[in-house]
Amino acid sequence: MFAPRRWSAMLFCLALLTSACGSGSASVEVGSEGDDGGAAQTSAPADGAGEGTAPARSNGPEAMDSVGITGDGLSAFNADQADPALGTVAPGFTTSAYDGSDVAVGTDGRAKVIGFLVHWCPHCQAEVPVLVDYFANNDLPDNVDVVAVSTGFDEDRGNWPPSAWFDRENWPFPVAIDSAASEIAVAYGMTSFPYFVVVGADGTVLERVAGGQTPESFAALLATAAS
Repeated sequence: MFAPRRWSAMLFCLALLTSACGSGSASVEVGSEGDDGGAAQTSAPADGAGEGTAPARSNGPEAMDSVGITGDGLSAFNADQADPALGTVAPGFTTSAYDGSDVAVGTDGRAKVIGFLVHWCPHCQAEVPVLVDYFANNDLPDNVDVVAVSTGFDEDRGNWPPSAWFDRENWPFPVAIDSAASEIAVAYGMTSFPYFVVVGADGTVLERVAGGQTPESFAALLATAAS
């Protein structure tokens, strides 16, 4: 579990990041590395990702009061250095999705690409239709699930509510909801967004990357997960 000091420090850093990115100064190095991104629940549609339809919306919260997190959190991601999180076990989490379903992510014998998306971030807004188009035209590998996490909430920054954003973009999977304090994002070491974490079938971290993904680079993340 998180040590209290480390948890507080990471939340403080994430708060600074959120403030900076919202200033319109393209901080967070989103122009070169990008920002953060995400995708749905822990499994693809039964007939393949290309046939998914946007889940029905429930009247649940836009952000959770709290979420469940198990295991140790990952170090804060830094694209400019070797990633110490590679090979470590990713934390598990439980929460709800915007369609009202339960989401539980952990070591279950299936690989995952976990994406973190922020509703007010222009890079995330550009990324979502790219991924929607990818899912509409490509099936996921049989042993890989895509998990989207909606995080970094700020009702004053536009594109609110995030559930309506995902519905409007026809996101084909349920979307996991982070807490108002971005606990899941912090647990996975998010420092910019869109942000993706590739987790192997054994639960270990295989790759972390920040920034908008092209169809080719997202396919590469899926291939890493499937390997």
